[in-house]
Amino acid sequence: MHDASFGDGLWKEADWREMRSTDWREAQFFHRLDRVIMDTVTKHPGETREAIWFRIVQEHFMRYLKSEYIATVKHLVEEKKLTSPTQRPTKRLNDNCALYPSQFIDIDTTRTLF
Repeated sequence: MHDASFGDGLWKEADWREMRSTDWREAQFFHRLDRVIMDTVTKHPGETREAIWFRIVQEHFMRYLKSEYIATVKHLVEEKKLTSPTQRPTKRLNDNCALYPSQFIDIDTTRTLF
């Protein structure tokens, strides 16, 4: 994608990862990855970690790296802001783990799921 857009121009030798914004004002408000993840999981509870990643990529194309995303999801689970009830023998999160906000309420049955 980068080569198709910048292959013959001034930015040909630039790495797209270096072109991502590091403006602290942006990071402070709209584009903080932890906030983006929480908002996406809140809108789509029960989707897998991989499905949430694809939604974030669609909405914020080339803004985040998958490794940053995986580390941030792990951190949010450790902080108990997200939960994943998916059975997994190693206790490690994987792409098939369903994600929920910690205080997710099932509106149909009006009961807290966790």
